[in-house]
Amino acid sequence: MILVLGGTTEGKRIATLLRDKGFNYTVAAVTEYGVDLIREEGTQNTRKGPLNLEGMAHLLEEEGIKAVVDATHPFSVKASLNAREAARRQGKEYLRLERPSLEISSDFPISRVEDFNQAAEEAVKGRKKIFLALGVNHLEEFLKKTVDAGIEVVARVLPLPSSLEKCYKLGLKPSQVVALQGGGSRELNRALFKEFRSEVLVTKDSGKEWTEDKVKGALDLGMRVILVNRPFIDYGNKVFAREDELVMYLQENLPLQG
Repeated sequence: MILVLGGTTEGKRIATLLRDKGFNYTVAAVTEYGVDLIREEGTQNTRKGPLNLEGMAHLLEEEGIKAVVDATHPFSVKASLNAREAARRQGKEYLRLERPSLEISSDFPISRVEDFNQAAEEAVKGRKKIFLALGVNHLEEFLKKTVDAGIEVVARVLPLPSSLEKCYKLGLKPSQVVALQGGGSRELNRALFKEFRSEVLVTKDSGKEWTEDKVKGALDLGMRVILVNRPFIDYGNKVFAREDELVMYLQENLPLQG
């Protein structure tokens, strides 16, 4: 049995490949949204909810997991650290699927920062309208600074009841919230920024596929871009950039045992 930690587009792709190759696997996702994403491709063997270190180790032992495939978001630090440590304790394989980072020429006006606090401090300096494409987990620290500075904010979040509820609890009005799934095309992002008359984009390096079109759409309009670098995590020596390469490794090292 192979455990895939997913809830991401990559998790869905890996699940499809494992199914096609005849592997026995289960996919764990934190949210109902993540589970639904996986089930769209026909994977029914899923598990919902966060797992701490002890819960992860217990699951590996209880289910006879032979390998853990970590396809979580680049900013899901705790999930990845728990997965790697649980696999180490149980003597199981730990494989990481890591999205390629966004690479943009230094000729463009992009400020890279190391964390969300620094991003918030940088964003309010120009006292311009800010478009936040960060999800909901770090909205509060931004809103504290923007409210104090009298700066208008638009927040882009997933179209989930929990996300919208958090936005409204933090004081955002419906006119300040964009609920949208996926990264979106360059043209779509440019149109959103133009519609809301945004002057600064704050987003995170979620990977080239998910971030590039947001950044380029903003640069097309001459906006300032603040990009939060992904946190550094030591994933070990089994790190893959592509789903097919990871599954090929499993075929060669755990042929149909998982």
